[in-house]
Amino acid sequence: MPLKLIKSNNNETNVYGPDFSSTGAYHIDAPFLEGNGNYTIRAEVTAINSIQPENPIVDEFRLRTVV
Repeated sequence: MPLKLIKSNNNETNVYGPDFSSTGAYHIDAPFLEGNGNYTIRAEVTAINSIQPENPIVDEFRLRTVV
């Protein structure tokens, strides 16, 4: 799934999606820095059908913003 980074002036991060009505992207709304900002986005499955997985299910994505 694609990620869409949305620069916001808020001091918090909001994640929503996937947006199946258009691209299927997950949207990340955060105060991203302009220029060369380096970010790590961590996705974790915390429950499947209200049951926590025995082993952590985690992935990290390293992103860099460029103007």
